[in-house]
Amino acid sequence: MKHTRSTAAIPRPRNERLGFFMSMGRHASDAWPLAMAAIERRADEEFEAVRALLESDHGRIFADAVLKRMFNGATLGRAIEARHADDDRAEQTVRRIPFLC
Repeated sequence: MKHTRSTAAIPRPRNERLGFFMSMGRHASDAWPLAMAAIERRADEEFEAVRALLESDHGRIFADAVLKRMFNGATLGRAIEARHADDDRAEQTVRRIPFLC
């Protein structure tokens, strides 16, 4: 059975010095579950694949775009949703990295 937010807790990052979590700085603890849920929902993948994506260089790039939107006035949640909606590459990348899980 596919795990979703309703059937599984969102996992913490394995290494907070990598990818999305590291790049989000002081926003990391709040941003992590929002990003995990947004990508899981959009890509229809399990949290382990999403975590692998966010801990990679793709996660760092995603964080940079989120921070840029926040700098331009978006709230954290809106910046994550907008960035994810604008970037189908995140979905494509999640589908390509099951071997990282």
